[in-house]
Amino acid sequence: MSQFFSLRSRIAAILLVLGGFTLAGCGGEDVTTKTRAGLLGIWLGHGQPGEINNIVYLINFRDDGTFTSDFREYEGCNVSQNHIESGTWSVKENVQDIVTTVVDGQKVNFTNVYTIERLTPTEHDARLKTDNYLFSVTRADKFEFPPCREGT
Repeated sequence: MSQFFSLRSRIAAILLVLGGFTLAGCGGEDVTTKTRAGLLGIWLGHGQPGEINNIVYLINFRDDGTFTSDFREYEGCNVSQNHIESGTWSVKENVQDIVTTVVDGQKVNFTNVYTIERLTPTEHDARLKTDNYLFSVTRADKFEFPPCREGT
């Protein structure tokens, strides 16, 4: 009988310790909170679905859930087109929704949904769910385009 209580006591102790680890893990930031915090700020990217890689863009994800993005298309080092978008963004675990409500001053309403594949302090890869296009961006210090380099 004492072996039974001893075994039961050990199992209870193990469960208590494991339960403590589980609760400790739950007490910290959850995946959504960490992902959201990691996305905040300014990102620089190149390319768009179905386009050659002469499009460069900046996007600023703000803490209040809004964003602004500026897209430029280049011919050589000359800007041939430019447009600005804004709206709201949200994230749940590794899925990011971007709702665009203004494009070049005109009201619109469309949503793009992305699966976040990689997020580091300096790099972010997200796959657009509608066409599987992978956007790869790097963190930018400020909302300014880098100097043009011919062929990029």
